Amino acid sequence: NNNNNNNNNNSHESVPHRSLEISLLAARIDQLDGALVGLAELKDSELRILQQRSQKITQKMSEWQAKIEDFEQILDESVEQNGRSLKEVQELRADQGTLSNEVSS
Repeated sequence: NNNNNNNNNNSHESVPHRSLEISLLAARIDQLDGALVGLAELKDSELRILQQRSQKITQKMSEWQAKIEDFEQILDESVEQNGRSLKEVQELRADQGTLSNEVSS
């Protein structure tokens, strides 16, 4: 009888204790859940910022690529003009040489 009474007393005492533990655990789980939601929102925010930066970088790269292509085109045209100028100079020298020969003979 005594053993039964002790067991009953222990189980009666442990029920409120267990429900308190369960309440504390439930509160802790809610707290952690809130923290996880907060972290997820923070990560989303960071991700958006990174995406915006990435778009800006991509835009700048496109702008620089266009500037480089313009510069290359200007350079090609300049080289082409220099080539024509060089050819004209050579022709003028040839003409001058012909003229000199005609004058000296």
